[in-house]
Amino acid sequence: MTQLEQFAELLFPHITKTPADYEAQFPARDLPEGARVTRFAPSPTGFLHLGGLFGATVDSLTAKATGGVFMLRIEDTDKKREVEDGVTAIIQGLAAFDVMPDEGVMGADCEKGAYGPYTQSKRAEIYQCFAKSWCGRGWHIRAFAPPRNWMPCANVKRRRVSTRAIITIGQAAASCRLRKHPKR
Repeated sequence: MTQLEQFAELLFPHITKTPADYEAQFPARDLPEGARVTRFAPSPTGFLHLGGLFGATVDSLTAKATGGVFMLRIEDTDKKREVEDGVTAIIQGLAAFDVMPDEGVMGADCEKGAYGPYTQSKRAEIYQCFAKSWCGRGWHIRAFAPPRNWMPCANVKRRRVSTRAIITIGQAAASCRLRKHPKR
């Protein structure tokens, strides 16, 4: 195991799948040539607004016109602004204008389709798998800000390793982790 792969394992010890595992789990769709898969991804922070409805309508019509798929994904990562029954309000708002997704979130606790989960917060492990793979290849982002400018890091030992940090996607939000700069 290379130094970079060891580093990736330290950052994401709970991630056991590889990108190849997800590519096998989510194979290419069997759609006609030129078909478009479109996505509407609102945040459940209130009622559906006119701009969101317009975007969803364009996405839905584009998918239908090309023999594709229109999906609804819920961007539920802003928990501070999320409102109770926000997902239901979005789905009812779309339904009132006959804009219905082919797959994705269909109700508060209901998803339809083979490419889920369709709720953003439930996709963290997928994103962390790819982040781990990229870190293992040296494709991670290095931040050169002095330690006084770093955001607080959850579950990270508070010892100074260097003035370099890596930004990684955590369970609920971005966090920074201290690391040594690998020699090239």
